Amino acid sequence: MGLPQIKSTEITISISHLRIISDFLKLFLYIDCVFGSWAVTCQCEHAKCPPLEEEACPKGITQDICGCCKVCAGDVGEECGGPWGIFGTCGEGLECHQDTCPTDVDDAECYLYYLTDPGKCIEARRRTILDFLGGADIRGGSEMKERRRLKVLRQLNVIKK
Repeated sequence: MGLPQIKSTEITISISHLRIISDFLKLFLYIDCVFGSWAVTCQCEHAKCPPLEEEACPKGITQDICGCCKVCAGDVGEECGGPWGIFGTCGEGLECHQDTCPTDVDDAECYLYYLTDPGKCIEARRRTILDFLGGADIRGGSEMKERRRLKVLRQLNVIKK
């Protein structure tokens, strides 16, 4: 009994194959995380909702994530958004904005960032038809396009050197 012989006909996996497998696994995990738990269970007990005075909410009153209790709408700089709006809703004249995902982060991780991380309430900006045609209404869409553009430019600079 000796050591098993390694045959030259065995399959070798290249680095590019490993990257493809890695990207596929990331995509699978992303889909599983996002769509595998795409539900919120709410049990409203209105008697347990704390009383809320309008004067305590400078930007107005809105409903919580379940629509059970009244809560203050977010003011400038407060967290907002997230899955199902768990971080809250911005008040009148404000909109929820997320910072752009860093360019050195993989696209799959950025999609998760845009889906799960909170934004901040900022003053609402006036939109034009070009904003909507350009995909600015898609959460993180314009940021992802810019990240891809910057990634291509970096690759071109590496090739030139």
